[in-house]
Amino acid sequence: MRRLLLFVVMAVLLIPSVVWACGGFFYADSPMNQDSERMIFTVNGDGTITAIVGINYVGEADDFSWVLPVPSVPELDVVETVSLDILQENTNVYLSAPPHYCNGLSFPYWEGAGGGGPGEFGTVGPYEYAILGGQDQPDVVTWLRENGYVVTEQAEPIIQEYVDMGMYFIAMRLQPDVSVGDIQPLKITFEAEQPMIPIKLAAVAAEEVVPIFVWIFADTQYAPQNYASERVDFTTFRGVNMLSGYFEAYRETNPNLLYEKKRDELQAKHNGQVFITEYAHPTIYFNAGGDALLNDLVSRFPYVTRLRAQLSPDQMTLDPMFVPAPEAPPISNQVNLVDYVNPLTYWHCASRTELTPEQAASLPDTHTRIDDMRLDLAHPAGWVQGNFELDGHLIYTFSPQAVNASNFLSGDIPVLFAYRWESGSFELFREGFTSKIVKELAGLKGYTNQVYYGFEAAAVRTDLYLEQFYSSSEGVGTGVFIGLAAKPELWAEHGAMYEAMLVYAKGFQYYRSPELRHTLFLTADWFQDTYANYTHVEVPYPAGWVEQVDEAGIVTIAPEGESDGMRVVLTPNHDSYYVADLDLLMREYDLSADTVWEAIGPTPCDGPKAVYFEKDGRAGYVRHANLYIIEASAPAAEFAEADALLSEIMNSTFSEVACG
Repeated sequence: MRRLLLFVVMAVLLIPSVVWACGGFFYADSPMNQDSERMIFTVNGDGTITAIVGINYVGEADDFSWVLPVPSVPELDVVETVSLDILQENTNVYLSAPPHYCNGLSFPYWEGAGGGGPGEFGTVGPYEYAILGGQDQPDVVTWLRENGYVVTEQAEPIIQEYVDMGMYFIAMRLQPDVSVGDIQPLKITFEAEQPMIPIKLAAVAAEEVVPIFVWIFADTQYAPQNYASERVDFTTFRGVNMLSGYFEAYRETNPNLLYEKKRDELQAKHNGQVFITEYAHPTIYFNAGGDALLNDLVSRFPYVTRLRAQLSPDQMTLDPMFVPAPEAPPISNQVNLVDYVNPLTYWHCASRTELTPEQAASLPDTHTRIDDMRLDLAHPAGWVQGNFELDGHLIYTFSPQAVNASNFLSGDIPVLFAYRWESGSFELFREGFTSKIVKELAGLKGYTNQVYYGFEAAAVRTDLYLEQFYSSSEGVGTGVFIGLAAKPELWAEHGAMYEAMLVYAKGFQYYRSPELRHTLFLTADWFQDTYANYTHVEVPYPAGWVEQVDEAGIVTIAPEGESDGMRVVLTPNHDSYYVADLDLLMREYDLSADTVWEAIGPTPCDGPKAVYFEKDGRAGYVRHANLYIIEASAPAAEFAEADALLSEIMNSTFSEVACG
């Protein structure tokens, strides 16, 4: 039985058993599927279209066969595969993550043309071909079957549909004594008004989702006519969660994977029938890499567009067509996410971004702060607080009725619980998970379908946040273990609320201050020093305030939509890891040397003080915080009213650097 392979889904598949193969030159960091199909269209301006079709085939040379519908009698040629490789490489989408200003809670370790008329036979490159169709020619299906092509019942009506449209067909095999390694992309020129991909027959034999890359060289940008046209929204991109996803946060991540995810979401939104524009620019900006074919295309056509789709067999019901889009803006394939998203939001530097709107809507209104852990827990009104000792830990609980050490993990009563653990060395850090409590959790079966950090079939969903973790000569780690225990039927009924309660618990709400809702966590990733990894700043601020960072790394926290009223400003001090620039403070804040020294402290381990300043119509407090200078201020006329809030912010701000 002869076998047939789809080339950029233009190929007519005549048998249900198909071999998919990668045939291109691919880079591991690029966001593309290697089982991809590629084609180039050129809109020649003389009533013809040229299609260059990349051919990916795995199998025996004798089994190669291919049938392709075209709208007119074609001219045929071949080109080199490397041309497609260079084109793909130079238009792949590459993303750069925004600058990294936060590392969560100081957690450094888990950081020649041929052709002819209908009925004619010939050769081109490694292929022998026949052109079928037109009046007074043999029936296409009959000819294919009589000449050894296997046409399935599923394919026959689709072929007939193209025949009724007046399409011609190219039927191709490899010439005798030609190997599979000699296969080349096919160049086809035919009369047509616009590029079109006859895709319907691909569903006959396709077995997987097929990524499709289309390049159109023309006098302007092109877009799909009968498919949706989209571009990925980079403003929605978010990196790993630096506050709650500790184990994930310090693994190597690639923003290109985020692009792949967002692209797949768009494909699903349109049931596959969408082309995403990934590159669109005048060809004067295109790097042809010295390739003869690409140099020719760049010299003849002023614009190139790259479009990408991916379809499963059941989505191949509509032949995509493409039309000019002269008003569309150019699109670069080099994307720096800092142009689209605030780095502090991208890296989840602030607790403000922990809860999604859906989670916030499911969250109970009542919350209680446990001061000795600086932990705020949300729970339904009427749940009672309790505590008891177990295995040397003081367990805090919130539940509809009082529980004790013997029944709080039964699951019959939903219980939100938390306890502190400490380890005297980094090696003991993970052993914090192996206390009697955790062993109890791991030993109880059948309660929920998800437990964090590898505890299978445990009775509760658990999570951990780190209060502090830093390296010193002694090596100290402290943290809080959080869980919520309930039987499956309770999770089924109240799961959204329980999940919101856990996210809230690990989201550092009211963490630095009982009065200030959110906290921003910063490190000095820009500072190339061993101590930078161990240095961090935590700044609390009220609900309704938002954080932004500019190109110089200056962070401003202020009420949303305002910038000249009350605010907190953190200015990086690039010159020293603990001694601020005296001249800068004296110059910028009109402070004396003695006052500045109070705002610095003699060493990084001595606590600097917030000192009062007035300048340029503003009044407030300023202090040095290791690699940042922190200012909390308001317009001078409003200072008296703002003083209490600014003082609470400054007094609750925390900074730390490795000492010892």
